[in-house]
Amino acid sequence: MTGRGKFLNEKIERLPRKDLIKLQTEGVRKVFQRARERSSFYRNFLEEKGCENVQIKTLEDVQRIPLMSKKEARGAFPDKLLLVEKEEVREVHATSGTTGKPVYTFATRRDLERWAERNGRSLWAMGFRPGDSFMVLGMYGLSSGGLGYHYGCQHINLFVIPTEVGQAQKKVEMIEDLKITGIGGSPSFIAYMAQLAHDNGMQFETKPYPKRAMFGGEPAAKSTRDKMEALFGIKAYDEYGLTELLGPGMTSECERQEGMHVWSDHVLLECVDPDSGEWMPEGEEGELVWTFLASEAMGVIRYRSGDLSRIIPETCPCGRTHPRMASIKGRIDDGVSIGGFIVFPSQAEDVLNKFEEAGSNFQLVVDSDPRGLDRLTVNLEVSDRNLLSDEAKSNDLTNRVKENLQLVLGVTPKEINLVEPDTLPRATDSQSKTATHRVVDRRKKD
Repeated sequence: MTGRGKFLNEKIERLPRKDLIKLQTEGVRKVFQRARERSSFYRNFLEEKGCENVQIKTLEDVQRIPLMSKKEARGAFPDKLLLVEKEEVREVHATSGTTGKPVYTFATRRDLERWAERNGRSLWAMGFRPGDSFMVLGMYGLSSGGLGYHYGCQHINLFVIPTEVGQAQKKVEMIEDLKITGIGGSPSFIAYMAQLAHDNGMQFETKPYPKRAMFGGEPAAKSTRDKMEALFGIKAYDEYGLTELLGPGMTSECERQEGMHVWSDHVLLECVDPDSGEWMPEGEEGELVWTFLASEAMGVIRYRSGDLSRIIPETCPCGRTHPRMASIKGRIDDGVSIGGFIVFPSQAEDVLNKFEEAGSNFQLVVDSDPRGLDRLTVNLEVSDRNLLSDEAKSNDLTNRVKENLQLVLGVTPKEINLVEPDTLPRATDSQSKTATHRVVDRRKKD
């Protein structure tokens, strides 16, 4: 660890943009050449796309390399994108594999050291310092989230508290017992913990702990962050990662909270049109595409994430020169078409968080009426179960929710069902970043 002041590695984090582009260009050239030489799968992939003779001379040349989808990456199962001998591998992680074969990501000792440094850089940018304590909310196992946080904490000399999946009440009590200053996990689970602590009268908002939270594993609306920050009395920071690139540590917010810094000496981020694959105009929203520049073990090049966001090219006021990305709006496959409107769960989340009576979770249920027309039902947890026994207040809340959702979504919900707290499915601290737990589509498929 070399941190001093607000930078962990000031030379790299403040590298002039022209030098950063040179570093990335050389990084792309090297990983592309290694993948061609060491992976017959990747050579065949290039030949199928008619790109076997591509040469990289400038960063713009990366556009000549074909994009790789998750489906195509699964064709490399289990280790056809491995670029080193098995004897050099020290760790493996994998995607969930819930919709097919998992994608394995291998790491050498050097890869693990770089991963720890990236995560340490993220934690440092958020304001964590030696002497802080950090609770990792589950996520250990083949999923890379827990160990990524863990290694990052160790890299900057934090006191790490590893925990198992679930057991929110136990974790809230541990925060009090150990005076834990930082927590990291999925925003929906942290929001649930915050609500639980508030309901138990623990008054963390009046105490000097916890101070900071690192959000990962799923997108979080700003309204969710604001609500959780008020209940816990902390500052919450976003980070973003893909298991295919060893998970957390690819990007993170700094204390300015004006976008996530992309650690561009280790990864290359592009933003493309989801349909054409062409680069989007600077600052416009599109699909995020990633190249793993800092991996010895893996050849992950122009990998389509399916996540929707935009690149913020301007230098952050914090002084870091690495470009930033905005929060994830959603996934291409999270958007659901309802009556001709594309609805993202994050849009509903922003609306629902404006209501004090709303709890920390909701669910969108889509089905068809007898005429075959789409209809939307919203199941909404309340913050206080006593509301459910007051008919007048319940009716008032459902009417206001319905009206506000229609204004934002363009779709009028058929029904708003109010339910007790902690009764709807939620993303646990070991799940992926998708919002599939918040959408149930019951329409008949052709």
